[in-house]
Amino acid sequence: MRVISGYARGRRIIAPKGTKIRPTSDRVKEAIFNTISPLVAQSDFLDLFAGTGNIGIEALSRGAKSCTFVDKSLQAIKCIKNNLSNTGFEDRSTIMLGDSRTIIAKLTQTYDIIFLDPPYGYDLVMPIMKKLKLLLKEEGIIVVETENKIELPSQCDTFRLLKTSRYGDTQVGYYK
Repeated sequence: MRVISGYARGRRIIAPKGTKIRPTSDRVKEAIFNTISPLVAQSDFLDLFAGTGNIGIEALSRGAKSCTFVDKSLQAIKCIKNNLSNTGFEDRSTIMLGDSRTIIAKLTQTYDIIFLDPPYGYDLVMPIMKKLKLLLKEEGIIVVETENKIELPSQCDTFRLLKTSRYGDTQVGYYK
């Protein structure tokens, strides 16, 4: 994995060995940022289930003003800190250790872009989305990365599905 564009372009993103953390592939990441690129510069970005920090770091590299990384794995948090240090984005980052479902209830900041990529097989997308209403700015967008076999609803609470894209066993949905 690498940072695709922006200030840290070409820098490697390190992932821990094993299967507990499933980083977004460069192909999927590039497709996501091609879709949301006009919104990224000067945005406040929330990366839930952050894993390696791959997506949030890409947003920072492309000019996001800030990024909050949330993950419940201490191994993931250490990985995010290492990747932020290697890319030089520590000063624009907040890292929170804890379950995303619990942490989002404590957040007071609002975000332009919220990215969530929960672990496959746990059916967490809709329960999390229902809690994001107060965290998303009026013109904000939620990007959901999940497995293909989950049917993303056209409507979730006040959010409306704008677009869905599929890449192998992965799908990405964009909600406004």
